[in-house]
Amino acid sequence: MHCLPPLGASAAPTWDGSAFLSEGGRMRILTYPVEASGWTDELTDLHETHGAGTHFVDKASRRLAVSLLKRCLANSRPTIIEIGVSGGHLLRDLKANCRKPSSSAPIIRSRH
Repeated sequence: MHCLPPLGASAAPTWDGSAFLSEGGRMRILTYPVEASGWTDELTDLHETHGAGTHFVDKASRRLAVSLLKRCLANSRPTIIEIGVSGGHLLRDLKANCRKPSSSAPIIRSRH
């Protein structure tokens, strides 16, 4: 499992099978500080009402993300987490295109 190092840390955390090990010690849940993004529930509503994931830019962005992930996931059994999801369109595309039918690899949705 590859994890990004928290801001200010010199090394990325590692997973030992039951917890993450980092400079800050052992932790079951890996957390990162959240900065204000400027995104609001109203902007999500506007985007979903007028685009609903069908805008050509949305489709192209998701298609690119799925194709890049498929290359990385070809020979592994991943757990995929999408952080900051809106309508869940990317997760739907990932489920349809990145998992083998026999795979039980979880795909997790998380909003911040």
